[in-house]
Amino acid sequence: MAKNREMITQVQPLLDAMIDSAQYWVNRTLYEQVLRQAGELIK
Repeated sequence: MAKNREMITQVQPLLDAMIDSAQYWVNRTLYEQVLRQAGELIK
């Protein structure tokens, strides 16, 4: 929603920071689904 409202430009750097810095675990399938919905996963 934040990307659609132009509050952020990209989801992936924030998601990666949650995983790396905050040690937040995200299932790979969910990770890809979130990026796909944000238009940031090309597959």
